[in-house]
Amino acid sequence: MREHIPGDSLRLVHWRTTARRQQLYVRTFDNTPLGDWWLILDTNQAVQAGEGGRSTAEHGVILAASLADRGLRLKRAVGLAAEGKLGSQPGEDALVWLPPGTADGQRWAILRALALLELGQRPLAELLAGLSPSLGNNASLVLITSDICGDWLETLLPLIWRGLAPPFCC
Repeated sequence: MREHIPGDSLRLVHWRTTARRQQLYVRTFDNTPLGDWWLILDTNQAVQAGEGGRSTAEHGVILAASLADRGLRLKRAVGLAAEGKLGSQPGEDALVWLPPGTADGQRWAILRALALLELGQRPLAELLAGLSPSLGNNASLVLITSDICGDWLETLLPLIWRGLAPPFCC
């Protein structure tokens, strides 16, 4: 339990504690990922550091692949969203969009997309805003970013209010 803060849903109010303490209290829950897992990888070149195998971009890809494997082993439906260049194709950034799935081919589809993905120019805030209408409810967002500025946090709030849970941000 914790004290109610503005923005908390009224459905989370713990009425017995509220009556006893005469102040609104809400239930808090374990941050266990719910339902589908959406892995959202930030591939914005402007927020990456390092080079080659020691870069934040490479660590992000490894983390996304590891989490996808973990989720699929736990029988969760896992999806991937990222935006960047696909392989050696010139031109604008392309959206990598793999809806959550549990089939054997999902692991390979995610690994293939991650292997071909190159850094792009689109900030995480824009990626989240563009994805927002397409993400289902009661899913868990797993954000993988090296963006420490936090400009994307404002874009994340409406998703949280909608019931999408960000269990971890890496």
